[in-house]
Amino acid sequence: MKKLSVLRILFFVSIVAEITMIITVFFVRTPGFLIAFWCVLGVGALIAIANFVQIMRYNKRSSSGNYPNYEKRYDEAISKAKGGDFAGALEILNECVKRMPYYDACAIANIILCRDVLSGKLSETAGRFAAAGDWENTVASAPDYWIGYYNLGCDAGKVGNSEEALRYLKTAQECAPANSFVLTALGTWTAIFERDIVLAHKYFKQAVDSDPDNKIARKYLRKSTSDLNQR
Repeated sequence: MKKLSVLRILFFVSIVAEITMIITVFFVRTPGFLIAFWCVLGVGALIAIANFVQIMRYNKRSSSGNYPNYEKRYDEAISKAKGGDFAGALEILNECVKRMPYYDACAIANIILCRDVLSGKLSETAGRFAAAGDWENTVASAPDYWIGYYNLGCDAGKVGNSEEALRYLKTAQECAPANSFVLTALGTWTAIFERDIVLAHKYFKQAVDSDPDNKIARKYLRKSTSDLNQR
């Protein structure tokens, strides 16, 4: 709803900008650079209008039942996983990823979790802890499960605990040596906490080699390559 409100404001501002541009160009002698400026505003206005129309259409169809509410669907999937219905959760998560791509990062991790439980790689008890975000109990129930250590490491990094962050992430790497998520996180926190661009670059390179579709790893690999070339 916040996005919609912002687009509404942009819509009305763009209309005013368009009217002002027409008056300025046709009724006032304006230097060339100002004409160019108003043209840029005009392009921005058209983009804002297009986004506004798209959001309005989506909301209309969503309220009429033609589009499911994927925020609620995603929450429903997590609730199912917490309750032990990993097959049902997996079905909904696959639906969310397919239709609403901005859920990819969270949904993919939970898809991996559900698949691991269903395939027997992870116990149902540990799966429930993981679905609830209880990573301490997750690793206690499944000492070799990389997702638990990965999340513990990322959580520690977010609060500035460098020692725990790197320790948990290295444990996650031991459990899943070629996992692109883990390697990307190791590179990120190594660069932040240890200022070791060479080692961070190595982790990013391994992450991209493991999964060429990892956009974050590719972005950081380009950045670390640039930083090393400037030395």
